[in-house]
Amino acid sequence: MADDSEKTEDPTPKRRREAREKGQVLKSKEVNTAALVLISAYSLSWFGKKIYENLFKLFTQTLEELPYTNLTQGLSVKYFLRYTTIMIICVIPILLCVFFTAMLIELLQVGVLFTTKTLKPDLNKINPIKGFKRILSLKSVVELVKGFVKTVVIGWVAYTVLRDNIGYIISTIREPPESSFTLVSVLVLKIAKKVAGAMIIIAGIDYFYQRWEFEKSLKMSKQEVKDEYKQSEGDPHVKAKQRQKQRQISRGQIRQAVPDSSAVISNPTHYAIAIKYEAEMEAPLVMAKGEDATAIFIKEIAIKHEIPIFEDVDLARALYPVCIVDRSIPPEFYMAVAQIVAKLMKEKQDKGMLNMLNDQLKKQSKNRKQQTGGAGNRSWDAPGGIGAQPPVNPTNPSNPSTDKPKTGPSSIFD
Repeated sequence: MADDSEKTEDPTPKRRREAREKGQVLKSKEVNTAALVLISAYSLSWFGKKIYENLFKLFTQTLEELPYTNLTQGLSVKYFLRYTTIMIICVIPILLCVFFTAMLIELLQVGVLFTTKTLKPDLNKINPIKGFKRILSLKSVVELVKGFVKTVVIGWVAYTVLRDNIGYIISTIREPPESSFTLVSVLVLKIAKKVAGAMIIIAGIDYFYQRWEFEKSLKMSKQEVKDEYKQSEGDPHVKAKQRQKQRQISRGQIRQAVPDSSAVISNPTHYAIAIKYEAEMEAPLVMAKGEDATAIFIKEIAIKHEIPIFEDVDLARALYPVCIVDRSIPPEFYMAVAQIVAKLMKEKQDKGMLNMLNDQLKKQSKNRKQQTGGAGNRSWDAPGGIGAQPPVNPTNPSNPSTDKPKTGPSSIFD
């Protein structure tokens, strides 16, 4: 385990979550105490008059009845039940206020938390060495100082209130019991409010200290942060190999899909979407898509297989995040892609016509070659045959004779 001096890193969300599951939460007991003292004081103020009336009526009735009543076991039970009922009626409103206040303060400090890990036995708690360390720890010293300060504050507040009202207290000796009850309720309420005010100040200081102590206890060393990252995200080297394998698989799929595509829509450097469209399709189909290096790879495959590439920055940028491979393009892109499909169909039609003309020209050329080749095979001795060699002119052997059989005088010299 890392030493506390090495724990310099802020706690991760996982560390905070695990600490909360173990019951380690930010909580100040002094905040609870201050809130409960304050609500108790104001509860006495709210319900004090009714409590005073019930108690005064009970004591008056008891003092009036006892001198003239023989105290038996049954009567003792009767008085016990009466006192118990009146006390419960007087205390219940204050207890309910205190209970709901405690629940609210716990909810605000801790939130909703249910765990059984704090109930599991821990042998470290009975370890004498660790127990001695806890006694001499900073937290124990702070708790000791807090307890001493609270005792001094409460004692001083009670002393000053009684000192300032000592004359009224002495004068109640000559006053009726009603005055004594009134004075006691006033003094108790005054002490409670002053103690609550002092406790709020102590609670504020303690809350910030507890927060600092809590954050310090969750600090992590650099090694713990690395180990946690490996546990949650995996070893970086393994993750890199997995990503490389995924890229290889993806490129293999792209290498098979792009040649079957009809066109590639690209943003020159960032995005590329290969689509396929045939006459029987309701909408173009997305064959492959990629960004950055994958986009360049798609375009390389398209160029290699003579797939037309249409560069449309806005369309590629808008279509890439919403299109899904092996599914039709979203309906909102039908009109934009329809223009590309129309160009493809026109190019395909023109290419088909050009191919047909090329085929016809090739066929005619083939027929002409066949005819020329057949005439050349005939004998030059065949009289009157096509391609028969004419007789050589004896006066000019280099030029063939063009004499024809005479049928009559050809000139005036004959």
